[in-house]
Amino acid sequence: MGLLDADRSAEPLEPSLQCQPCGQMLDEPLSTPCGHVFCANCLLPWAARRRHCPLRCQLISRQEVRRVLPLRSLVSRLEMKISHLVRIASFSLSLKKK
Repeated sequence: MGLLDADRSAEPLEPSLQCQPCGQMLDEPLSTPCGHVFCANCLLPWAARRRHCPLRCQLISRQEVRRVLPLRSLVSRLEMKISHLVRIASFSLSLKKK
């Protein structure tokens, strides 16, 4: 998963960026016809086996799910920023230890 996993972040994960089945930051977000968004790795196997939205609001098929490119782009930018901040913090800590 990405750098902003719910169990590793200091701040609670923004609910709109969290995949409900896995609880992690959306990874390769896909949208259902009913408008819910999940990680591709969560939604595709689920839809193939159970044929309904993980929130059980309506029937879906794999052909009906769509990539959410703006959200994917946002998540990628957030992960890059967090990665950069982690590197800066690690560097600062290593300087303080010297």
